[in-house]
Parts: sequence; structure tokens; C-alpha cells
Amino acid sequence: MRRFLAPWLLLLVAMSGGIGATYVGCPGCIGRDRINSTCEWTGDTKFPLDSQNPAHQQHLIKDAHLAEDLAVRYADTEHKRLFGYKGHGGLIDNGRVVNGCMARLFTTIESDHLVTSEQIQVARGQRNRTFDVVVELLFLLLYLFGATAACRRVWHRFSSHQHYVGLVAMGLVSFAVSFFGLLLGQLWFAAWETIRIGNDHFGGHRAARNVWGEHLGELFMAGIVLFWVIALLRYVAMSNDQMISADNRGPHVLLLH
Repeated sequence: MRRFLAPWLLLLVAMSGGIGATYVGCPGCIGRDRINSTCEWTGDTKFPLDSQNPAHQQHLIKDAHLAEDLAVRYADTEHKRLFGYKGHGGLIDNGRVVNGCMARLFTTIESDHLVTSEQIQVARGQRNRTFDVVVELLFLLLYLFGATAACRRVWHRFSSHQHYVGLVAMGLVSFAVSFFGLLLGQLWFAAWETIRIGNDHFGGHRAARNVWGEHLGELFMAGIVLFWVIALLRYVAMSNDQMISADNRGPHVLLLH
């Protein structure tokens, strides 16, 4: 039991540390000190951006994402003023309010940093790779945690049955675990996206989105394959344990005779 406890504890520690570090550091997150609901551009310094400078490019990406968020917040606030509740601001006048605010902010960015509208549009669709990779790795650890627990449960439940019964059960469970992994993944990435933008209203006006929903078929198959890899490793470990136990019992059996 202790032999299996250490890897589980390491996995939990790694997940907890990664979640805490990502939440605090939050690479690619929108600057919270610049958020408002009045469509005002604040907290920025005027300087020409160099398209060949990675730091300048990251600055432009953050500005573009912030402008989107300010426009969404402004439109949502206007919706509350008109209809009494916040949200769906992008529907006011067929998007005139949110698009108008966004256009004004983009014009300010163009003026402050001497960039073109085309450069801003490109920056809108880019995401921080560090943020996405860390969130994906954290979810992978979470999936490994759940899949390993499911494998151990199935092997334990059907260890006394014929091999084909255990294989059939493992196959059915692999589909179920991968399916629920997809659902959990959607919730996981939605939660982190809320943290990234500091807003639970994603809206259709944000150009940079995570790719989770675009590869559901591939992710489902990957989840099944990963589950079977874990199941195979678990089976090998169990077989080795049985061999070790048999070897340990051998001398005692001979002494009894």
C-alpha cells in the first residue's frame, strides 16, 4: 500500500503546486488594474512597437485582449442599464455598442503604439503558449489520476474472472472514462479561461480561444489510448507482484515438506 501511496502523493503535490503557481503568476492574463466598464483606455504607455521584438509583440497581444474585454464589459453594463440585468451586451443594436467601443480602443492602440489595424487583428487571435501548455499539463495529471484509479478498481473487481471478462470490462470503462474526461476538460478549460480574462462572459467577440472544443474526436481517442496504456502498466505491475509473492512463498513451502 505504501508503495502506491508515494506516487499518488507526488501527483497531488505536483497538481497543487502547478495550480497555485499558474493562478498566481497567470501568464497571458488580462491586467486586472486596467479593467473598467466605461470603455476607457488607461494604464498604458505610448511608445512605438517593434514587430521583431517578442516583448513588444506580447504587449500588443495583451492590449488587444484587454480591448476586447473592455468592450464586452462596456456592452454588458449598457445592457444592464437598458434591460435591468447584465449580459448579452453584444446583442444590443446587432453588436453596434460592443463593436463601437472596441473600434475606439483599437484606434487608441494604433495611435499609441504606431501599429496597423491588421497587426491588432492578428494579435487578437494569439494566445500565451505558456498558459495553455501549463493548463493542458495540469489537466493531463488530473486525467491520469482518475484513469489510474479506475484501472485499479476494474482489475481488482475482475481479477478472479476469466481474462476476456476483464478485458471487456476494461474496454467499456475506457470509453466511459474518456467521455467523462472530455466533459471535465471542457469545464476545466472554461474555468481557467475565466481566470485568464477575469470575466465569465467569454462572448463571441473574443478572437483567441482554447482549442479544446475543436478536436473532440482526437481527444476522445487519445483518452482511450492513454487509459489502455495505464491499464497495461497496471497489469504488468500486478503480474510482477504475484511473481514476487510466489517466490517469497517458495522456501517456506519446501520447509514444510
